[in-house]
Amino acid sequence: MAEQPEPIFPPEIEEIIFSLCAQSDLPNSKHLIFVAKRVYAWLRPQLYKIAIFNSTRPKGLPRFDPNLLEVHGRHLRHILLWVWTYSHELATYLSWCPNVVDLALWGHNIIYDRTLINQLRDLPLTHLSFDVSVFHGASMTEFPSTTISFPTVTHLEPIGLDITLTAQGIKNYFPSVTHILGDETQGLSARDILDCWEDQLEVLIWYREELTDPDLGPNNGHDLPNDPRLVLIHEDQYREYVNEWNERAKDGPESIWRRAEGIIESRLDAGRGSNRAVRRVSAE
Repeated sequence: MAEQPEPIFPPEIEEIIFSLCAQSDLPNSKHLIFVAKRVYAWLRPQLYKIAIFNSTRPKGLPRFDPNLLEVHGRHLRHILLWVWTYSHELATYLSWCPNVVDLALWGHNIIYDRTLINQLRDLPLTHLSFDVSVFHGASMTEFPSTTISFPTVTHLEPIGLDITLTAQGIKNYFPSVTHILGDETQGLSARDILDCWEDQLEVLIWYREELTDPDLGPNNGHDLPNDPRLVLIHEDQYREYVNEWNERAKDGPESIWRRAEGIIESRLDAGRGSNRAVRRVSAE
């Protein structure tokens, strides 16, 4: 109103209101950044929280390019780089994003030189999806006498057609992992992974080409460990890899990690209920 030039609400309340609007419907709330400079400052960390460098970028996310990344990179927390580029460009991109905790490197021609490896080590990563075998080969060449470790990574997706490392070899790089997403075609053994990380591992998602049990049972009739932490997923369910990674980045209920955790919790609850019933019958 003309007689009320100042905002009706205090700035901290305004920030909450605009932030909730953006969180509830980010694709349709970008016009909010034009309300005022202060609103733009509040919403910028949310607008530029996730960046995907790929032609199949989901609707609603900004169309990032190197210029935009350089300007807004400090706000990024999740970034997927599915690009055909040289490693020095990737290292530069990541140097603009010092606060990234979730990273996917999916390009087939990525060269892990000394600069890129050091840049990865400098990031506060908790989630990582990359070709661990290619990385291992490069790290042995670039740092033959140095132990490389990512102690903050808890969620790991080792990609690649053939993983040449053993489970223990992967653990040497990622000692704190609690969640792993793997594929039966890569050469790793689900049993070896569970045995290697022991009780520390909470979730092992395992892609299979064929499933016969509709409830994704622990071993599904195959020669796999009968372990409640093992969740089988038919690979056809997740062909849209970029969209699936975006769901993981948003950490919503449709995230594959959240779905797997729900399945495991249901199994553990059922097991605890069975144990209570057995104890009650024994007592009687």
